[in-house]
Amino acid sequence: PNGKMAADELPVDSSSASSAVVYDLPSDEPPESARDAVKVSIKLLNGKSFPRRYYRNASVEELFRVAASVEPAVAQKQESFDLVTRFPATSLKESLHKTIGECNLAGSQIFFRWL
Repeated sequence: PNGKMAADELPVDSSSASSAVVYDLPSDEPPESARDAVKVSIKLLNGKSFPRRYYRNASVEELFRVAASVEPAVAQKQESFDLVTRFPATSLKESLHKTIGECNLAGSQIFFRWL
């Protein structure tokens, strides 16, 4: 519908200088009344935090979609980024298809990093 492909559907071109991934727009935020909603905050490079509700069973990829939509430099730089947990510092790139609940991210703050 919007012409973008999911991260796992993108062709990989190893000859490209950039390994940027284009993410679809994020899903709508769950209502405050949703029982299975949890909060996760994404801290951007400019120091601003972007707290948001997600469904516990939403994939970690949804966090990447939100980060890509709120960090304007993603579109400008066309570079890959990662989201990293606070402690222990762990990349979420390998957990794209796991759920926010499986990764125990409810109530946590994660950090935006360029790759």
